[in-house]
Amino acid sequence: KVQKYFMTPPLTEVGKLVASAMYAAYHFVVVFLILNVSYAGGAFLALTGLGRVLLEIRRYPDYGLWTATCMHSGVDAVIILAIVSARYKVAGMSFLQEVIPRVGL
Repeated sequence: KVQKYFMTPPLTEVGKLVASAMYAAYHFVVVFLILNVSYAGGAFLALTGLGRVLLEIRRYPDYGLWTATCMHSGVDAVIILAIVSARYKVAGMSFLQEVIPRVGL
C-alpha cells in the first residue's frame, strides 16, 4: 500500500526532481572540495537519482522515512570509509589512492 499524500502538499514529479536536486547540490560542494569538479558532477547526477529513490521509498508504510534515512546514512558511511581507506592506504583501495592524496587530504 502506498501513502498517496504523505507529503503535504503533494509534490509533482518535477517537484520531486527539484527536491532531489537540492539534496544533491549540498553534496556537490562537499565532493568538489574533496576531489574535483568531474567527480562532483557525477556525484550530483547520482545523488539526484538517489534522492528521488529515497523520496519514493518513504511513501511505502513498510519502509518509510526510517528506511530512507538509514539508506542515506549507509551511503554516507560507505563514502567516508572509501575516503579514509584511500587516504591511509588501506589494502584493496588502491584505485582511490591516486585520487585522494593529490588534493591534500
